[in-house]
Amino acid sequence: MKKILFLASVLFLSSIRLFSQEKVATEPLPLFQSNDILKLTLKTDLKSLLRDVGDEREEHPGTLEYVHEGDTVRLPTMLRTRGKFRRDPKNCSFPPLRLNFKKKQTVNTIFEGTDKMKLVTHCKSSINSYQKYIVREYLVYRIFNLLTDTSYRARLTEITYIDDSGKMKPQTTLAILVEPDEAIEYRLNCKKNDRKYMLPDSTNFWYIGMVSMFQYMIGNTDWAVTTQHNIQLFDIVTGEPPHAIPYDFDWCGVVNAHYAVPLPRFGTKTVRERVYRGQCRPFDQFQEYANFFDSKKSDIYQLINNFPLLSKSEKRDIIGYLEEFYYLINNERLIRSKLMIECL
Repeated sequence: MKKILFLASVLFLSSIRLFSQEKVATEPLPLFQSNDILKLTLKTDLKSLLRDVGDEREEHPGTLEYVHEGDTVRLPTMLRTRGKFRRDPKNCSFPPLRLNFKKKQTVNTIFEGTDKMKLVTHCKSSINSYQKYIVREYLVYRIFNLLTDTSYRARLTEITYIDDSGKMKPQTTLAILVEPDEAIEYRLNCKKNDRKYMLPDSTNFWYIGMVSMFQYMIGNTDWAVTTQHNIQLFDIVTGEPPHAIPYDFDWCGVVNAHYAVPLPRFGTKTVRERVYRGQCRPFDQFQEYANFFDSKKSDIYQLINNFPLLSKSEKRDIIGYLEEFYYLINNERLIRSKLMIECL
């Protein structure tokens, strides 16, 4: 056992060195260089698009518009519904979408360099709480960006949907554009790894531990490295294990969506109850992660407190929820009785 712990510590320290050596190769694509809300208009046969949620879905033509320096920029795009839970009409009347541009048509626009891109939509138009879920999920992406550049960027948008058929009234809602995989490849000078199955500790050792702690911090159990559920592998450092980058956080405790229900095997009643789904580590490594998250605490809280789309009560709720995490990771007894017991 001592030999195993020694080897784990060596691997851990080596991973820290590799992580500290990682550098962003270039700036993000133009779309993700600003945190301002991007106002868009999307025109399509909206009624037909929203009804196309079966297994054999098609792409639907549409036009995306935005205003730049007083001029309206129009981009043709193909649209397709996506997702699993949210694509089911029983759960969402407005499913997530995928935008598909032709790169040559995006040159000299804010969408330059993009191709296929995920759009996280509001799920239901008639309930205001779904707008807050979008805001909170976007905030989670921003929090993870504070921890590492090896993360998906996101852009909050305000989209007006216009139905070309005239059968639906226009509606304006918030949505999230998520950085495409090929944009991460470009930004980090890395390569997407298409392996279908991988054990967590076969990925970058330090990074997956950090991701596990982050998922625990936000109260997210809706992820898995082995099946790459809400995880995408990228080869960041040549010849080294891939990084397992997380995305899709709407089922986490910070968002606290009413539809988010933990799996029965976790033995919890709500997603606000944290479950640590990371691999087991020696106590000193948990302390290293605690020190890392402590070093980011003020930046995280500043981001939340300065977030313009959250009310004071929402900010207090999120910070209060994160305070529970920080209390735990700075308490040796709780680390041993919670993290080191629940770990895989």
